[in-house]
Amino acid sequence: MWASMAASRRTGGPGGIGAVALADLLGRWPAADGPLYRLLATRIARLADTGELPAGLRLPAERDLAAVLSVSRNTVAAAYQVLRDEGMAESRQGAGTRIVPHRTTPAAVHRANGFFAGLLENSVPDADLTLAAVDCAPQVAAALADPSAAGAKSVTATSGYFPLGWPGLRAAIASHLTERLALPADPAEVIVTTGGQQAMDLLIRCEVLPGQPVVVEDPTFPGALDALYRAGARVIGIPAGTGLDPDRLEHVVRTHRPAMVYLIPTHHNPTGLVMATGHRRRVARLAAAHPDTLFVDDMTLAELPLGDHPPPPPLAALAPRQPNLVSVGSLSKLYWGGLRTGWVRAGAGLIARVAAAKAAADLGSAAFGQAIVAGLLADEHDDIVKWRREWLRARHDALSGALRTHLPEWTWPEPDGGLTLWVRLPGPGGLADSNAFAQAALRHGVAVVPGRLLSASASRASATRAGTSRASAGQASEYLRLAFTQPPDVLARSAAALARASRRDRRLDQGGPDQPVPGDQRGELIGGELASPGRTGREHHVTGLRGRVPDGDLHLAGQRQAELGEHRARLPDRPRPVGEALVPPAGHRSGRRNPFPSRRRHRRTAAGRGTAGRSRRGRPSGRR
Repeated sequence: MWASMAASRRTGGPGGIGAVALADLLGRWPAADGPLYRLLATRIARLADTGELPAGLRLPAERDLAAVLSVSRNTVAAAYQVLRDEGMAESRQGAGTRIVPHRTTPAAVHRANGFFAGLLENSVPDADLTLAAVDCAPQVAAALADPSAAGAKSVTATSGYFPLGWPGLRAAIASHLTERLALPADPAEVIVTTGGQQAMDLLIRCEVLPGQPVVVEDPTFPGALDALYRAGARVIGIPAGTGLDPDRLEHVVRTHRPAMVYLIPTHHNPTGLVMATGHRRRVARLAAAHPDTLFVDDMTLAELPLGDHPPPPPLAALAPRQPNLVSVGSLSKLYWGGLRTGWVRAGAGLIARVAAAKAAADLGSAAFGQAIVAGLLADEHDDIVKWRREWLRARHDALSGALRTHLPEWTWPEPDGGLTLWVRLPGPGGLADSNAFAQAALRHGVAVVPGRLLSASASRASATRAGTSRASAGQASEYLRLAFTQPPDVLARSAAALARASRRDRRLDQGGPDQPVPGDQRGELIGGELASPGRTGREHHVTGLRGRVPDGDLHLAGQRQAELGEHRARLPDRPRPVGEALVPPAGHRSGRRNPFPSRRRHRRTAAGRGTAGRSRRGRPSGRR
């Protein structure tokens, strides 16, 4: 029973969207200014306008969505009421609340991993710990300010179209892999892409058919998960929170015969761990035994160590001529994300297929930036690596130190490199909910990534009954990914804000969405004004709304009533869905009409007479 309830919360059932899935699409909805109920309604309406919530889709139950968003049920109820009043939704007893038909096109429907929703938002939180984006290295900034010094001027004498990449950059990448990373490479084995994300997308497009299995570590980079789901792949996750188990990988490959195995052996995203050399050799031998499976080594974070020890060689360095060992890399995390420079190192046949797909997609990445990167790889790369290592150490130490001070109960594997911490939240019996905590953190000005968005098992759990899948999904929900790329002082303040969100989240969990809120969050609204906020023993009520409303959810509770009044004054007079008017119209008094009539009081007899005021046998009930 509990499993089916949890699955319903995730999927929403036939014709509906689950609370967790909707929370993914909502993104950073509470980061702007204004009452939470209106921010929530505005964001849902925008998703409906863009087609991401299609007409006829049933929205989650108020209680479920409130629990996932870590707000009171009244906040969701008021948001749904605004949607109904604006003609964006309708409700019927027993059928829930659905998006009503409006002008969209089927092509507008978009289902991306919720990790990317924040990139499309205009609102910016005080501290964004979701995107592991680095500052531009000073050597890169200097080259961009004077591109002629980096040898970029010669590229303007060409057509500028290079689907395989600017020849000078292909040669520079091949030399870099051979001399610095011990991976023999020829320029003919390299294609330049618009960042590592496009490199993975092109590989998946060329090598994975819909329905084919693909093995990934769990957790893993959400961009790879998104590309796989868009391709229709059947994603199989292998636990990797403390490192990949090669025995389990071998068993899965032998059992499922996947089209692709996607791994991040060096400075794994998000744990920051490094796969041992012995395990790498076993992966290389496994690839040799399964030539029909493509083994992809994502090296995007390979040159971002936190220590002074060089990482082990890439997987392909152990068998350079093995055609199904493919390497993917990017300079976005080392140089600067704005350059959008990535690459694929593979055999000539695969490079030709990827080049054909890239030519059809964009005719080739921007040539001028490629020429600048080629100059940096030849002359400035080692200095950039050294500078970036110190840059990362300062930020890692700032965040980890602040977390140990403010949240000593939080734990994480100590990363060898990379840009993130994989933090486990404490909870009784492993019941921590990073999804709800991420929502609470947003209202304290900090954006974080809940672990479910990096988990293949969590994405599959709603479609399976396997107990192992549910266990993996539950484990992912106990984790957060925190990027330490913000300035050290911002990271220190973020840890303090997360501690406040943690205390607030625990108190809400103890009370539940419809229970009295903690004493320091209470207050009472009288005539639209907050009287004695924080008074112990008082409850917080809003006129026209049922239940109790925490101050933390309605920081402008008085404004809520005023806005609802103004909102209703602008609406045409039209009937409302039966039984769903949570906020009575202006002028309503409880003695005039029951806004929630029961069926018995409004049932009509054959003669047309009402049955209100009578008992079941037709005798007067004594009520007047």
